[in-house]
Amino acid sequence: MSALTDTDRWRWYTQANGRLQAADMAAERVVSEESSLFSAAVSPFAGFERSGFMAGDLRDLRMNLDTQARAVAWEGTILESQTRSDHLVYKVRIALGEAVMIIFRRYSEFETLSKQVKSFVAVPARFPPKAPGFFVKPTAEFLERRLEDLQAYLAAVLQEASRPSSPIHAPDFPTLGRMFSFFMRDA
Repeated sequence: MSALTDTDRWRWYTQANGRLQAADMAAERVVSEESSLFSAAVSPFAGFERSGFMAGDLRDLRMNLDTQARAVAWEGTILESQTRSDHLVYKVRIALGEAVMIIFRRYSEFETLSKQVKSFVAVPARFPPKAPGFFVKPTAEFLERRLEDLQAYLAAVLQEASRPSSPIHAPDFPTLGRMFSFFMRDA
């Protein structure tokens, strides 16, 4: 028997899924974001053939996709930068749903996070330089731009950590802290 194309798999999945939804609509939540369902549903079907795929497998896959669609996203915000003796510290708010953590981090700790993340996945945001050049003291404008770039970088890392298929996916604070010391609570 020949393998199905992605289009055939998707068509077959949506028809079977429609029949399942009609049968147990009262018991299960309907996923409303079809675009996320499409991207999540196509890859699990790779290599399946119609003869080897059972209705129970489809129900398990659908429950897995529903769980992924309901996943709560990580959020990170740099609230402010503070000068402490001879260095700058960023006050960072990390949130997952209702759980919130405030941490204070130096630029060097963001740099360490960047190196750790790079070993797992490419983050689309640019990591900002420490200074405008060798032996050049950063200006207020440079520091403001660096704060904005660090904010964008942090948001990109946490967005990646929110994706269930990502190698750095973290469903909770302890998991994120074990992967990257940057996200450990301050002592």
